[in-house]
Amino acid sequence: RTLEQNRCVAVEKSLKAGLSMQTENRTKVLKVFDELKLEWFTLGEGNLAAQRELLQLCILPRLLFSKADALFCAKFFKLLHDRSVPGFSTMYFLDLVMNCVTANVFCVTEREAGNLGIFLQDILTTVTDWVKDKKAYAKHVESKVGVTKDPADPASEQVTLDEFKKHLDGWYAGLAS
Repeated sequence: RTLEQNRCVAVEKSLKAGLSMQTENRTKVLKVFDELKLEWFTLGEGNLAAQRELLQLCILPRLLFSKADALFCAKFFKLLHDRSVPGFSTMYFLDLVMNCVTANVFCVTEREAGNLGIFLQDILTTVTDWVKDKKAYAKHVESKVGVTKDPADPASEQVTLDEFKKHLDGWYAGLAS
């Protein structure tokens, strides 16, 4: 029994060291992310084209590849939103995703469709949580730069909770049709 306890203590120490190392690495990665995010999207119409290309050339091919990649792509979208990447329009990107999904769902294999479902479930669960109540919306959406009425103009008026709910209903309806 003592041998088993010693083994458990060693595993615990190893896990704590690993957690510390991962936390430190995450902090470094987010610091670099925050430094580089200013260069990714330009303001105006060019930014919309960049977001289309991000989806078509980076996100969509990767999310179809595997379940882990589908989750990574959903988390990457959330990271772009949560870190308020200048020029990234959450609303426009979600519109693109929903239009792209309905256009491509019949053109993928069964495995790719499953990966697409994982991606959508993660994103839609997050977005649905945002609109559950005013506090959640204020915390996760109102303070972000990418939730404006005009995606090409980050200085335009923010989308209200009711407007966001209407968009969400539209996205669900589009997926159901």
